[in-house]
Amino acid sequence: MCLFAVTCTLLYIVIVENDLIKHKKEYQVPLGKKHFYAAGVEKKAFPITVFGVICVFVLSFYTQSLFIISKQSSASNLDLAQLNTTLIDNEKTTTTLKASYKTEYLSRCYSVANLISQNESYYLTVDEETHKSKGLLDLTDSLGLKSIYVFDYKQTDEGKEQVKVVATSGDYYDFILNQDDPTSQSYPFYEVAKGYKDDFVQEATYEEASGNYLQYIGVRRVDKTNKKILGMVQISVDPSVLQTKLAQTKLTYILNKYKIGAYGYFGAVNKDTKLVSSFTKENYVGNLATNYGFTEYSMSDGWSGFLTIDSVQAFCNVKEISGNYVYAIVPSSSLLNGRLQISAITGVICLLMLFILNFICMFSKTKQVYEYDDPTVSGSKKSEEKNITYVDRKGKEHKVNNQGIAYRFTMEHVKWD
Repeated sequence: MCLFAVTCTLLYIVIVENDLIKHKKEYQVPLGKKHFYAAGVEKKAFPITVFGVICVFVLSFYTQSLFIISKQSSASNLDLAQLNTTLIDNEKTTTTLKASYKTEYLSRCYSVANLISQNESYYLTVDEETHKSKGLLDLTDSLGLKSIYVFDYKQTDEGKEQVKVVATSGDYYDFILNQDDPTSQSYPFYEVAKGYKDDFVQEATYEEASGNYLQYIGVRRVDKTNKKILGMVQISVDPSVLQTKLAQTKLTYILNKYKIGAYGYFGAVNKDTKLVSSFTKENYVGNLATNYGFTEYSMSDGWSGFLTIDSVQAFCNVKEISGNYVYAIVPSSSLLNGRLQISAITGVICLLMLFILNFICMFSKTKQVYEYDDPTVSGSKKSEEKNITYVDRKGKEHKVNNQGIAYRFTMEHVKWD
């Protein structure tokens, strides 16, 4: 831009100087005996010089803004793409974690069932006061479980068969499995106790009595010969360990953990509900996104532009990830900081270049001399060159120093040799 401004100014100076020479106008003033300054040219070149510096400053400011925004947009899109890749990888990790968790605790449950079948007298002996088995309590602690329940078949007074707890290390010592309602939470375990299934792993459920989430896993109980089904062995585990590991693979955890540069951050809006699903301020989560500056028109995959998020203007890039519109948010104050200084430096450089150009072009060691100023031309020759001869209608010759006067006398064009 500076070179373009210098080139344009140089061309303008040349045009102005040639125009002054063409019209034989004086434009030089003496500076000492051997130097002359083109004051006339400088007078006309000064406005274009100032205009050039202003244009360079404005264009530099504008291009700096475009460059910064374009660069940040590319960087944010790259961050969002990497985030999407991470979440895809995390889905695989989640599947692996769940599978390994299920395998691990299912294996523990089978081990408990095997130990009980080998030593029923020890594990099925229940304290009459606490209604708990000491053997099962020790086994619960050693295996890191919450509780163990052993179910067996019992006959009611009406002769109806039921599957009931006969020994436990937990609180529900008289629990009976539901065998009539398939929608009941305990019904799948009844199918295990009857031998219809080998095992069943239930999803974690909230228990109001304990106020905690528990996950129950059951395997069928057999005798020592592994031929007769005796009921079921069920364990309960605390799913918080798995939930903690799984939480680290979720979108919200990743968005809160990672930053964009020094001041940028991520936010997310649920695609269907339009509610905030992730933000730096947790109290915003679950509220309507438009209340905090996330506009409807910005909720589109690939959108980018300026928004006022949480009362702060910011440049945002949006990508749809896992049913959420994820925003890469960078405050304008940090994004556009420095462009004024760069533009000012560019303007100063341009001003110095134009000053040097003017200095070179305006100073000269020779004075522009026109023909009528040439001292070698005699006064009589000047007079002859300026006089014009015309012949009137009577054939007489007349000399005047202006062609217009000759034309008015003859009222016709004068043909010259």
